Order: sequence, then structure tokens, then C-alpha cells
Amino acid sequence: MSQVAQKDKYFDSLIGKEINESYRLESKLGVGAMGAVFKAINIKTTQLQAIKVISPELAADEKFIKRFEREGELGKLLNHPNIVRVEEFGKAGDLFFIAMEFIAGETLKSYLANTGALAPDRCLQFLTQLCNALDFAHQHKVLHRDLKPENILVARNSEGEEILKLADFGIAKRTDLSKTKDQMLTVEGEIFGTPHYMSPEQVLAQKLTPTTDVYSVGVMLYQMLSGKLPLEHPKAQQLLVMKVSQNIEPISKKHPFVSPLFDPIIGKVLSRAPSERYQTAGELLIAVSEVVGNLNNSSNRKSNKVEIKVESSPEAKVENKVLPNAANKRDSLKIAKPSFVEQKPSLSSSGKVKINTSNYQPSPSTNTIENKNEPKSKSNQSTLLIIIVVAIIILITIVGFLFFNIKQS
Repeated sequence: MSQVAQKDKYFDSLIGKEINESYRLESKLGVGAMGAVFKAINIKTTQLQAIKVISPELAADEKFIKRFEREGELGKLLNHPNIVRVEEFGKAGDLFFIAMEFIAGETLKSYLANTGALAPDRCLQFLTQLCNALDFAHQHKVLHRDLKPENILVARNSEGEEILKLADFGIAKRTDLSKTKDQMLTVEGEIFGTPHYMSPEQVLAQKLTPTTDVYSVGVMLYQMLSGKLPLEHPKAQQLLVMKVSQNIEPISKKHPFVSPLFDPIIGKVLSRAPSERYQTAGELLIAVSEVVGNLNNSSNRKSNKVEIKVESSPEAKVENKVLPNAANKRDSLKIAKPSFVEQKPSLSSSGKVKINTSNYQPSPSTNTIENKNEPKSKSNQSTLLIIIVVAIIILITIVGFLFFNIKQS
């Protein structure tokens, strides 16, 4: 039997068991390299809980056990609405466990796999919660060091609003402790993280600051906006080389449906140099908020420019003259800008905007529709007729005068 099969068999055997007479394991929620997470019942409160236990082969690894204990300690320290709450960590026989709040939802990874790219408003909604949680952790001197969609849970509150929960502080690090107090859990030169979301300084095993977590959030922001990752390669080693040697192409150039207003933000948050990035998650959030606000204002201005079509009717009159077939002549006539007296548009059954034209009043400062072609034509004909008659009279007079003189002579 393979090691994976043995691990699955071991975790399956835990279903139905009680831990310290406090929790009963109901079912497996997921299995990873380090352990498994179970859905459980709190026997005392009957509430649902999530219980994380470590793999049996790691139970003898003192260094790993200390990391596991630190994860539990940090979870209890970071009490924030967007961070999964840890209620207890301990040991039951040979079983090490962490009891956490149960989140009925899915990971951000599976969420994005189903939705693809998100609208800027939705990105801002998610980013706000994620940045607030991250700033809170950084204020408590905690670096997560493994931010990725798999470690973020998406749930809904009682009002149906989507809530993000930051989870898995398994390789998190306290920055306010000396190496001795931190039990030397991280050896110099040791690399932690997930390749796609690791910062360049993580790849190079350099000193980490909060900007390394901000970089990881930047990768997720890119992913939420475009549905893709900024750098991709089938081989992890080559991907890590790209991380430390290549700049990120502008997101709008690679994904034209993303506004170019996001280009400088992505360029800054994913800079290879930590000093050139946003120094806090809050700074990133402010920049994204401004862009989304500008996009919404621009969208509102466009939506306010509604094209209103006034449907002509047989009763429509302009300057007390009935214009038959006015609709057919609309393209050849200049239509004045109408002014309406306290009229509100209403939707017809076809969905078109209709305006009540009963109180329509042409603006005195504009030209109204006039059909002057017919009167002008009649006037011209009358003038021409008068000229012809006068000419004939003059001609007859001249001819008569000549005839009279010839007869006298």
C-alpha cells in the first residue's frame, strides 16, 4: 500500500471518534501533505467546528509539532472577522489538533475557477476584506508567508453577503521574536511558499517584510481582474527563475478587457524590488478604491446620457400645422431640442423609453420644425405670373402704339 493510501486509511479511521470528550469527527473536508481537516460537532455546544489534525508520520517531528503549535497560538492571537477563528489547540493521545470555527463555503481557488475574472466592484469587495485581515496580522507582527486562493475561504453571512476568511497560518512567522524565542523554526536559506504566489525575495531566501505578503495579494488581485496568473510555466523551477528576472507585462495589454487604469497598480504591487511596492495592504487598497471609484463615475456619466426617442403620432402638431408622415421625414428635418414641463419618462411594454408629449413646448431659443417649401413655391409662382402679365401688357401697349403711328403716316 502506498504512503498516500495509508494516510487516507488512517484519516478515514478517525471519522466518528471523539477528541478529549469535546469534539466528534463527522467527515473529512480535505487532506493535504501535512494533515487533514474534519467537519466536527462540539459535543458541549452542538455547534459545527472544523478540526485540523496532522499526519501520523509528522507527529514525531519535534520541529513540525512546534510549528503546528505556533499556528494554533497565532490563530488565537488574530481575532478578526476576516480571519478564521481558532478556539483551541492541543493533544489527545498521539493526535495533535486545532479546533477552529466551521466555515460553510469554498476556497477562493474553486470560486475563481467557477466565475473566471471578476468585475472591478467585486474585486474591490474581496480585496477590502483581504487587506483588512492582512493589515491586522501585520500590526500584530505576523507574516503569513503563504497567501494564495487555497488559503482563503469564501462564505456568506446571514444577509447573504460574501465574506472572505483568511486561513492556514501554518508557516506564518512572528517578526517581533528573536530567533531563540521563535525556536529557530525557519532555517536561514530555507524557502517557504507556493511558487505562483511567492515574492522574488522568498525565492531568493532573503529577509521578508510585510511587502512579501502584499506581493502575494497583488498576484491574487491580478488573478481576480483577469482570470489568469501574471506569470505561468509548467515547470516550477523555471517559474521561480521568471519571478526574479522578469517584469510583469501591463495587465491591460495582456488582457484588453481590464482597464488600463489598473496597469500602474499591478506594476507597483508586483515590483521585484520590495521597496518599490506598496508598503502595506492598506496602501494597495486605497489605490484600487480610487480606480474603481473613477470607473464607476465614468460609467454613471455614460449611463446618464440616455437617448430619448419621441414617437410621433397622427395628433402631433408643430406650429399649429399637421405634418403627415413626419416619421418618414425625420432624417431630412432638423429636430429642435425639446423642453418638457415636469414630465417623467416611463417604460412602454416594449421596454423603450416613452415621453408624454401632451405638454411638449418648443424652446423659444431654438428653431422648430417648419415645412416652408410649399408656401415658398406658391409665392414664387405668383410673382412669376404677375411679371408675365405685366410684360404682356407692356408688349401689347408698344405694339398698339407702333400700329397707330404707321396708320397715321
